[in-house]
Amino acid sequence: MTLVADPHSGWNEETGGIFICYRRGPAAAGFLAWILMEKLKPVFGADKIFLDVQNLKPGVNFPEVIRQKIASCDVLIVLVGPGWADVVDQQGERKLDDPEDYVRV
Repeated sequence: MTLVADPHSGWNEETGGIFICYRRGPAAAGFLAWILMEKLKPVFGADKIFLDVQNLKPGVNFPEVIRQKIASCDVLIVLVGPGWADVVDQQGERKLDDPEDYVRV
């Protein structure tokens, strides 16, 4: 796969770049998100790609940083795989139904 940045695409170097969103769990979404990030870095620059495990520093307010990054990004890529909407928490409740679920942000 070859990616080419289009200079007329509206890409703005001063804004938030690309946010890659995925749900952690038994599916390979985290691995696929990592591969996607690695493919995008040479095209747009590592500083313009946001992937939580790569970019978050220990001790930050995770929900707040995620909200800020989503609000300021130019592109939001959401990876949805099989069973994505049916992932459950420790109580057996669907995570997507929880108003505090990070993916619902």
